[in-house]
Amino acid sequence: MNKRIQELFSRAGGAIDMIDGAVLTYTDHFDPEKFAQLILGDCISWCNAYSSIDSNAQVIADSIKQQFGVE
Repeated sequence: MNKRIQELFSRAGGAIDMIDGAVLTYTDHFDPEKFAQLILGDCISWCNAYSSIDSNAQVIADSIKQQFGVE
């Protein structure tokens, strides 16, 4: 699992253990809505960061916001 995804998963209440290369997730306190919001927020932030060099990036960020109702 990607390190950034692991970080966001943890911030949403999940826990990850690596045992013999296998990923085990424990989700007693996991909030899937928060996890989705964190991923969308990351995507929007990346688009915003690139909007100064590519005007399409801002259009993409705005489209993501509209599609998922993010403010």
